[in-house]
Amino acid sequence: MEENCRGSEEDSPSALQHSHHIVKIAKIVLFKPSHCINRMSVLSSNPPLRSIEDLVKETTTKYSLSIPPELIEEIIDHLWDSKDVLFACSFVCRLFYLRTRVHLFHSMKLKQIPHDEPSFQHILPCIRKIAIRRHASDEIPSVAPFLSSLPNLTALHLDRLEFSDPWSLHHLVCQLRGLTSLDLRSPDKPFPRINKITIRGTFFDAPVVGLLIHRRELRAIYVDSLCELCIKYPNGEYLSSICAFVRAASRSLKSLDIRIRKMIYSGWPAQLDVLPLTMPTLQIEMNCYQYDWHIGVMRWLLDSLTGADRPIMVETLTLVVVHLDRSIADDNDWTRQWLRLDEILTGPDMKMFRRLKVALKFHYSLAPSTGLDLIEWVHEKLPLLDKRNMLDVDITDNAVKEFLI
Repeated sequence: MEENCRGSEEDSPSALQHSHHIVKIAKIVLFKPSHCINRMSVLSSNPPLRSIEDLVKETTTKYSLSIPPELIEEIIDHLWDSKDVLFACSFVCRLFYLRTRVHLFHSMKLKQIPHDEPSFQHILPCIRKIAIRRHASDEIPSVAPFLSSLPNLTALHLDRLEFSDPWSLHHLVCQLRGLTSLDLRSPDKPFPRINKITIRGTFFDAPVVGLLIHRRELRAIYVDSLCELCIKYPNGEYLSSICAFVRAASRSLKSLDIRIRKMIYSGWPAQLDVLPLTMPTLQIEMNCYQYDWHIGVMRWLLDSLTGADRPIMVETLTLVVVHLDRSIADDNDWTRQWLRLDEILTGPDMKMFRRLKVALKFHYSLAPSTGLDLIEWVHEKLPLLDKRNMLDVDITDNAVKEFLI
């Protein structure tokens, strides 16, 4: 077992001198001259030697009650980065002994797991950071009981430990409720590589996305090999986080499907990040039911097409429009957005683009003739795409069962 105190820098002479003064003052305060322990007299006496622990216990009982514990802690805490001085202080008295353990065992490196060692149990609450390096054939199941006994653990470093499967590590991490930092090095067995993810109605906020992107072990599983991503009905405030995730997965992502509904539409930002358009297949679903949400979604798409900071690789774009009716179609803003979309998709920056598919989902009560009129409306608003035979417009199943839940 190797013990590492916090801080690896060498103490300056002035700092060490100051530390020795503090220890000296502490000894003077705790031990009156008439009761100092004379080591030579103890060695020359006939009775058997008593242990240092017994001497400390006896002296502490007599003379430490008048010393405020806060003063003891202040003295020891001042020496947190000096292992040698802390070790010397641990022999002053029991109060010093207990406080020094907080710093001496704050961080530890282990090459083997201590099993059922009584002396080790007393320092478990002191351990905040621990590094465990593989020794012999230790696996996660043998490490888990020990790590679970550390109530204040915040940082864990595992070096070349074996995993029976990736979920054994996940189960272990879930038991460490105070853990805030995880560092894995050279795991012996590979993690799974997810290539398709479908998320429905879940939180996709910045902290979650940040973990998936920046944690090496999580990114290897959920980001680097991802080919298909479907996000159903996210809240409006998560769209910027979705953009960040898509950007991180852009090298492998082939298909993106985002569906936005009114029921969980909230917090639509005034300024959205542009969606990276590096995937060959993109589908966006928008609901025209009320509050002009469909206009916000279309504006986001147009901004992403015109504000792209990298080449646009979209080959097929599918727009699923739900609950479109004649009154919405006659809206001037809505009409201008479709005309603008037609110009952009046939422009010089869309070299990879091949086809726009528009799927209309109507309420069951909509008259068939109205549905045909709206199909014609879409063709009229996308004349350039229609002329180049790059446009498909169709009516899908009615939306009553799927969208009014």
